[in-house]
Amino acid sequence: MRVLLLSTKTLLVGFLATFTYIQLLYAQTSSLPIYAAYVSNSLKQKCVEHNSAEPSNCHLNILDAYALSDLASSIPKAQELIEGLGLSDYEVLIGNAQFTNNEGQTELVLEISTVWRSVPLDEKTFTGIIDNNTDETARALLSDWVEYLAKNEVLDARKIHAVLQASNYEQDLITPAKIGDFIKTDTAIYRDPLAGSVTRYTHPNFGDAILDVSVYPISPFPLANGKITQTNNLANELKNESEQIKARLLSAHISDYLISDVTPTTLSYSDKNISGHQLEVTFNSHTVPVYSTQYIFMQNDKIIKLSGNVPEFMMHQLVQESLPYIVVPRESIFMQRMRQG
Repeated sequence: MRVLLLSTKTLLVGFLATFTYIQLLYAQTSSLPIYAAYVSNSLKQKCVEHNSAEPSNCHLNILDAYALSDLASSIPKAQELIEGLGLSDYEVLIGNAQFTNNEGQTELVLEISTVWRSVPLDEKTFTGIIDNNTDETARALLSDWVEYLAKNEVLDARKIHAVLQASNYEQDLITPAKIGDFIKTDTAIYRDPLAGSVTRYTHPNFGDAILDVSVYPISPFPLANGKITQTNNLANELKNESEQIKARLLSAHISDYLISDVTPTTLSYSDKNISGHQLEVTFNSHTVPVYSTQYIFMQNDKIIKLSGNVPEFMMHQLVQESLPYIVVPRESIFMQRMRQG
């Protein structure tokens, strides 16, 4: 499981083929989504006990969000941390305390919680002895935390899906190894469970030829007219896609293009018929026409969208061949809760 990254050139050709409550003490800083948070009740009680024995022996939240963010930005793997937290809507909440232990040493405690859209993913406490400088000790503890994040895959999409009890695409999604001459190269699982997954296929002889199979849950949010039906969902998905394509073509200063209407389609097999919708886009590059064709269907509570930068008559054959062999996860506990409100 990896995140698919596309070059600018590939995007121009390929984008058409795819498409808790916690109280906070301080505001987020600009460089990292790090906040200073209240410490846990157990650490707070420990501080009270220390101060009852010897006043001013324990201090809570001596490091604010700005200091913590600056320190995290200066550790050896700061860029790795920035990139990891930037992959999705992550926040890091850090409560901290400084006190003198029974051996007369000054300790620094960092209680670090990693959350995604206010959903706690991980909590870990790091403790170090302050020799001379509080900042240096904090920086060392933050470095240990970054190592911990990587070792335990805290920022991995699978972590979010497991905590939320969302669909397990890695285990339950089945897609064919080949579709026509296209070969499966990777499956990316989005950190947002509502975005699902995308499986990419590439052509061995044509580097820019791309075929994507996207699988994601039907939106739990009602349409403007309040009606949620298969026809409405599928048609509206492609209509929204059409508008996004138009906007991207305009932003790329491409005006010579054609976008078809969203039309119903039915694929016939010996044992059943499968209904869906389709959309075709054509625009002229400097050399040859560029195509994008999208087909969209439903299975269980999921949408299956097949997108390829090939003409419609070729895409139809690829979809006809592959659709019966695509098996999607069943409705997850997460989506059941979302739909129940």
